Amino acid sequence: MLIMGCAKELAVDAGNGDMKILFGVNTQAVGSTVEGVDVLTIRVVIIENRFGNNIVINRLITDNTPDNFIFKIQKGDYKICVVTNETAAMTATLASAATLSDIEAITVITPRTESNLVLYNSKDFRLRPSISLPGEGEISTNGGVDWTAPTIEVDLLRVASKISLSIQKNTPNAGDKINVKTVELLNIPAQAVKMTPGTAYTGTLQDETPFNGSAVLFTENNTAQVIFSDYVLPEYILFTPASADNAAMLQITADYTSASGIKREVIYTVPVLGFNAPDNSLKRNCHYVINATITTGGETVSSIYIEYE
Repeated sequence: MLIMGCAKELAVDAGNGDMKILFGVNTQAVGSTVEGVDVLTIRVVIIENRFGNNIVINRLITDNTPDNFIFKIQKGDYKICVVTNETAAMTATLASAATLSDIEAITVITPRTESNLVLYNSKDFRLRPSISLPGEGEISTNGGVDWTAPTIEVDLLRVASKISLSIQKNTPNAGDKINVKTVELLNIPAQAVKMTPGTAYTGTLQDETPFNGSAVLFTENNTAQVIFSDYVLPEYILFTPASADNAAMLQITADYTSASGIKREVIYTVPVLGFNAPDNSLKRNCHYVINATITTGGETVSSIYIEYE
């Protein structure tokens, strides 16, 4: 569900060409659900795109009253930032923000519950008075090449990624059995990450265990089973994306029993982004779906698919 503010009133001329222009914002509605994320609050921040990058509007929205999504500012170049589900710590920082730098410094502690995730996006736009609708504006999001009605659309992205893992075996001896006991995720951010996208993470890394339940037994070749799904992780942008150093890895611990009855513990390592990936970062709003095929007792060949949500 999207909510849109419609400008229906005349702006007041403040004199000296400083007329304020009405426009609306079209984004997710309070109370809606976006692919499993419940939208509880929305904050709209509008920033001047000029020296100082000062914030001119900072509005926290807790209901869908149409006027909440209507804004009035002077013509010019701006950046709009929209964030949902801000935490109490984020609220204190957002409410006191004065410039774009303050927004860019805000961090997010990623919840492990998908419904509570923070959504965020920003967009540059230019606003000018409408010729046909006095008091209302026209908006361009491509530097003034194209102009549209006085509404700007802002689609929101999860400030997190997800991983799902399925495994099958394809051993030369079809009678071999593999009993998957645990799956760990290695090299995962342990601290808060930036709310704004693309910032390399340089903090502490930690290991997590998305699967440690009843062991999953594989007795037949080419029969896949889901080990875990939709495991939420922070965005993880590597300082050197092409380097596998500190890249996120899956470590699978299993018991491998040969057809002759010999059992041993084995460990398989699967890079989340695959072997020799050009970019090993875990990016926000991405679902990394990993289908791993175990071929021998101690080796994996993995096919990795990335789905964007």
